[in-house]
Amino acid sequence: MCKAIRDFKRECINEGKKLGLDEGKKLGLDEGMRIGEENAIRRIVQQLLSMSYSLLDICTITGASEEIVQKIVLATQQ
Repeated sequence: MCKAIRDFKRECINEGKKLGLDEGKKLGLDEGMRIGEENAIRRIVQQLLSMSYSLLDICTITGASEEIVQKIVLATQQ
């Protein structure tokens, strides 16, 4: 498990202690799902870019906004 995930898990646990166990678990699960979805979209966009798809095609295929795709493209180029 990478350090970012361990730190995030620790933060969620601490937040859960403040909110109550059930609410903390729900918060952690929701945030984990969001991060997982972002990572999946990032990997798909990178793969489609390597296959020379246009930004418009990538937006259509992934359902992601052009702004999100452009951010991923810029991050990939750095």
